[in-house]
Amino acid sequence: MKINFTHKLKILHPFFYVVALCFLSTKAEEDNTDLRFATQPTHQTAVLGSTVVLPCRVIPRDGTVQWTRDGFGLGTIRRLDGFDRYSMIGSNEEGDFSLKISPVTLEDDSEYQCQVSSKKGPKLRSRVARLTVFVPPESPSISPSPEVSATAGVNVTIKCESIGGRPAPELSLRFL
Repeated sequence: MKINFTHKLKILHPFFYVVALCFLSTKAEEDNTDLRFATQPTHQTAVLGSTVVLPCRVIPRDGTVQWTRDGFGLGTIRRLDGFDRYSMIGSNEEGDFSLKISPVTLEDDSEYQCQVSSKKGPKLRSRVARLTVFVPPESPSISPSPEVSATAGVNVTIKCESIGGRPAPELSLRFL
C-alpha cells in the first residue's frame, strides 16, 4: 500500500496540533507570572523631620525589589545600606515593599520609583512619585510692634516678615 505524502501529513496534523498546544500552554504558564503592582507610589508631601511611606506592593511576589531615588538604585535589601533613614517595610509574603523615610530631610525632595526584576520576565517599574519636602517658616514678626496706633490721614509703615520656609510663606495683614 502506497500512502500519499500529503495524505500522511493530514493524518498526523491533529496529533502534532495537540502536542504543540500542550507544549505552548505549559511554556506560557512557566513564563507568564502575571506580575503586577497591587499598589504603586503616588506624589506626596512631607514636613521636614516627619516620616513618610511610599507604597509598593507586588503580586505575585516574584523577583527582586529595589527602590530608586532620582534614578539611582538604593539597594535590594529591606535595611538599605548607606541610607540609614530609609527602609523597605511590609511583608515579604504579601509582596509589600513600601519605602519608609524617617526623619525626612531636604535631601529627600526627589523622585522615587519601585522596580521589580522578575526571574521569568521583563523588569517591572512603578510610576514615578515625587516627594516634596516642606519646611515650616519661623513665626512672623511685626515691627515696630504687634499693636500700632495710627491717626486718620497719617501714613504708617508696618513691616511683617517670616524667615525661612519652603515654599516661601505668604503673609497678609488684617486691619481691625
